[in-house]
Amino acid sequence: MKPLLLILYSLAIYTTNAQLQFSRVEGLSQNTVYSITKDKQGFIWIATANGINRYDGKEMKIYKPSFTKSKKQIEGRIVRSTILVENDILFFSTENSINQFDKKSENFKQYKVYIGNHKEDPIEEKEGNTNLYSNADPLLYSNEHLWVAQADRIFNINTKTNKSISYTVPFKTKNNYAANLSLKGCVINNSFWFATQGSGIIQFDFVSHKWQQFLSNYSFSSITICNDTLYAHTANKVIWFNPANYTNGIISFNSSNTLRTIYTDYKKSIWLGDDIGNVFCKTFTEKFFYWKGNINYNYSQATTKYPVYCFYADTVGNLWVGADVLGLLKSKINNYPFKKYPDEYKQVNEKHNLFIHSIYVDNEKKIWLGTYQNGIIKLDRDTKKSEKLLFNIPISKTNNISASTSLIKEDDEGNIWTNYAEHLLIKEKESNNFTAIKLSQAQNSTQSPQVWCIEKYKTNWLVGTNIGAYIVKKINGKYTAQRIENFGVSKIFIIKAFQKKQLWIVPEVGGIYIIDDIAEFEGSNTIKRIFENETVKAIEYDAIHNLYWISTANGLIAYHAITKKFKTYNEQQGMLNNFVYGSVLCDNEIWLSTNNGLSQGKIQFNNNNLFPEIVFTNYTVAEGLPSNEFNTNAFYKDKNGILYFGTDKGVVWFNPKEITHSNEKVNIQLLNVLANEKNTDSTLAAEYISNLSLLHNNNNLFFKFININFHNPDKIKYAYFLEGWDKDWINNGTIPEARYSNLEPGKYTFKIKATNNAGIWSNELKEINITIHPPFWQTNWFIFLVVIISVTTIILIAKFYVQQKLKIQIAELQKAQEIAAERQRISREMHDDIGSGLTQIALISDAAIRKNKLIELNDIAQTSRKLISNMSEIVWSLQAENKTLEQLFAYLREQLFKLLEYSGIDYEIQFPENTNHIIIENKQSRNILLITKEIVTNTVKHSKAKHITISSILKNKQLYFEIKDDGIGFTTSIITEGNGLKNIKSRINDMKGTLNINSTKEGGTIFNYTIPL
Repeated sequence: MKPLLLILYSLAIYTTNAQLQFSRVEGLSQNTVYSITKDKQGFIWIATANGINRYDGKEMKIYKPSFTKSKKQIEGRIVRSTILVENDILFFSTENSINQFDKKSENFKQYKVYIGNHKEDPIEEKEGNTNLYSNADPLLYSNEHLWVAQADRIFNINTKTNKSISYTVPFKTKNNYAANLSLKGCVINNSFWFATQGSGIIQFDFVSHKWQQFLSNYSFSSITICNDTLYAHTANKVIWFNPANYTNGIISFNSSNTLRTIYTDYKKSIWLGDDIGNVFCKTFTEKFFYWKGNINYNYSQATTKYPVYCFYADTVGNLWVGADVLGLLKSKINNYPFKKYPDEYKQVNEKHNLFIHSIYVDNEKKIWLGTYQNGIIKLDRDTKKSEKLLFNIPISKTNNISASTSLIKEDDEGNIWTNYAEHLLIKEKESNNFTAIKLSQAQNSTQSPQVWCIEKYKTNWLVGTNIGAYIVKKINGKYTAQRIENFGVSKIFIIKAFQKKQLWIVPEVGGIYIIDDIAEFEGSNTIKRIFENETVKAIEYDAIHNLYWISTANGLIAYHAITKKFKTYNEQQGMLNNFVYGSVLCDNEIWLSTNNGLSQGKIQFNNNNLFPEIVFTNYTVAEGLPSNEFNTNAFYKDKNGILYFGTDKGVVWFNPKEITHSNEKVNIQLLNVLANEKNTDSTLAAEYISNLSLLHNNNNLFFKFININFHNPDKIKYAYFLEGWDKDWINNGTIPEARYSNLEPGKYTFKIKATNNAGIWSNELKEINITIHPPFWQTNWFIFLVVIISVTTIILIAKFYVQQKLKIQIAELQKAQEIAAERQRISREMHDDIGSGLTQIALISDAAIRKNKLIELNDIAQTSRKLISNMSEIVWSLQAENKTLEQLFAYLREQLFKLLEYSGIDYEIQFPENTNHIIIENKQSRNILLITKEIVTNTVKHSKAKHITISSILKNKQLYFEIKDDGIGFTTSIITEGNGLKNIKSRINDMKGTLNINSTKEGGTIFNYTIPL
């Protein structure tokens, strides 16, 4: 049975100017965008209905008003004006005031303008003034003068003196209304140019302050300048005007909608946006505007179509669009050579969102597309016409895969194989028709066979299906298919014959089976199995490097069969997604279809390494792909090197040699610098910080940075290096942050590098010089001071030591002198007391002999006893252990007991306790002992007292004695001093003490003497 080839339909694809696809940028403070611009640091600034936003490719930084006024806050909320960028200053206006924003300090300053009738007015707000102008549009900033336009006048604001001059538009509309200037005027030389509603184009010379009017019969909405020519639009047409010769003309295009904005990019292309979201463009070399797309996603199905408010085209191939409700949108305007079918902007019917299963290109450049539930579609690549193939084959009513084609392949003999329902179809090389080969139903399966792969093996073909494997043989001109039962009913996606006889067979799950002969496959249980835990989707073989490239659900595996080694490439190396459906090798590249777009891998072998390094560049719907989700088996490379990939929304094809990268230069900016979780400099924004000076305890640092990139910001990789701390660069993957803790005092340089959007490391570095000051005790001046103090201390200690040694020597000398003096004293006392006593004894003895009287013998006895007592006192005072005051009191108490015990006088002795720690000299002990005994002895002999009190106290290093009796006393003023009183006074004076005697005949006598210790 031979099926018929029928043409079902043909579709023409509209290819005039590739249409743009717009993706929405999230994170705005409010989703109505009035103005977009870019500063010299590379940040995108967006004016919204709730403040201004700064975009770095990944995050928004929002500046909006708060309830409390602050120099860090905007005054007003709705920013309808242009954002004028002058170096590091932004100017824009709100409904309340004109705002000046200093990016370095992140401070805001406000200006207010009033009706001034050409007179200078103070800008400060006047109480009760209702003539305040709002939503003024900044035009120019020069020499501290800011020019703004609002309504029917222009203001020149002196930003230094806060004075303004206003210049009123002198022209009226046809209805005699004041001509109102449009926002976003143009500057040409010394003039401002404005579009007006009902008054044409108006020029203001800001040097001569003169006004001119042109094309007064037109009512314009906005104006732009391109190559010194002005372009202003009405509701549905664009007028060009040459200011040099005052010529003009009309550029028309097919649109019945009201135009909203006009813009000129750096390539001198002119962009138009209308009130339902359409975008039009006229390049510099073209004469007409072409429709480029619509911002409202699926334009044909959008219920509400939001208008375009503004444009901005950067220098790296992005068109930024501001809209109502949709906010900020972005589209790539690079001319990527991606072609696709169907085109979603023209073929918007759902049935043309084709799910592509398989792809083949014949010699006539016809693209064969095997689809899900739509059979085979043949597409003429040149004429862009398509036709559908139908086969006259009966289909089972229960067959749910009858209209799906998962295989289209040409074998080595030029035969084309495909499938339809449960049939395998072959169109032999010289035939125009297909032959159907019915595949038998598996006994233990309820599914009909659907073919996924076919491979020539020796003289036969091996077929993989959803219910197992078949072998196809051609015998006597007829094809037959036989099931290979022992492989079961597992789904087989891939059968590859490598190195002549070796077969690689891939089931739906369970890795790869490798056999050397089909006989093994039919009967042996010793089949080799690799990567059994992987879900394999495709296999490519690189014979030069003997590498098998295996596409899996967990990345791309490079397998070296000889060494059995392998390496996996995945998202960490820069791929879009780990789930790889297909791979195609071409030159030094490998193209991968993934679950999130296409990845182009640049393969580079270094230093004879077994596995290469791969740098990935990624492409998504933003670059013109029909979808980001690709399919199994849907990839193909034709004889001319054109690559084809199937998605769930159609097919895309391109010549990889025509792919040129729009690589943005690496532009690393700091976003935040913290020390101990606080801002390091409250006066300077992070992106301007180049030097840090920190205290020693402010040494925990955090850096947040960004390589401003508007193509693939999520794939940018970063590395950083703290010179003076790190030993080498630290690769941080896609994380743009770094943190250091407990840095030691010293000088460091923090360096950041990044890849561009193609994944290539750049030599451009961001550097910050860091000084962490040591604590004062580690500073040079402190160390010098410590050295000086230490040296001085050593000198003083040495001096003190010498002085102490000298003192010791002097003390020893003094001690020697004291010993000598003591000896002299002892000698003197011995001479005076003992000598005189012995002399007295001798004299008394002589007298006793002569007189033969007992009284003299008694005197001899008393004198002898006195001598013995004196000798005892001298000996006691000379003993080394008797040096404390306590010992003196003990001895003195003992001697006083002997004097008073048999005297018949009542006595009381009161000496202080706990004086053992007080050391006194021998001389002092001896003198105190003699003084006290002398006074008590005299009292006993002469006072006739009945009671005597001897007391002593120690106070302030002074020893106080008081000896008090109740005897007859004596008159101190007339008494003749005897030797006893003289000795007492002499001994007290010798110790630098004091003596006070108070005596009366009736009141007794009191001796008070004080001895310093």
